Amino acid sequence: IEDDYTGPQLEDGKVTVKFMQELLKWYKDEKKLPRKYAYKILLDVKAWFMAQPTLVDITIPDDNKFTICGDIHGQFYDLLNIFELNGLPSETNPY
Repeated sequence: IEDDYTGPQLEDGKVTVKFMQELLKWYKDEKKLPRKYAYKILLDVKAWFMAQPTLVDITIPDDNKFTICGDIHGQFYDLLNIFELNGLPSETNPY
């Protein structure tokens, strides 16, 4: 990572909610994530998906919601608007 990099930092090599919130702001300002961070995130996501079954049943309690988004065609600001309206994805706010 470059010495002059002032953007979001992985904590102990892990993505956290704080990191993601800072990353969204960083991207909103049209700044770039260091390639090393992007590669690390991609490797971690790949490992996570490889460990998951191909089909997952989910149960949504009657008083909860599950947000489904269509294809946003790579429109980052549309994604930010969805998060603004519905909140960030989490255990209690699934997408």
